[in-house]
Amino acid sequence: MLVFSERQLDVLGEWEGEADCSVITHMSTLPKLRDRQQLTALIRSGELEVQGDLQVVQNFVSLADLAEF
Repeated sequence: MLVFSERQLDVLGEWEGEADCSVITHMSTLPKLRDRQQLTALIRSGELEVQGDLQVVQNFVSLADLAEF
């Protein structure tokens, strides 16, 4: 579970509340997320399943790009 706030990102093993967004994918798909242009194609192909707020995924992709993830 990733929890974003203004100044930090927390990685949690458990979360009791409701998530704004859930993503289901394979580990092999994660490197493809570095290319923001592929996000829609990954969702359409079924490689990435997003439940909830798509903006959260877009923000994560931007963060991963900045961190050179």
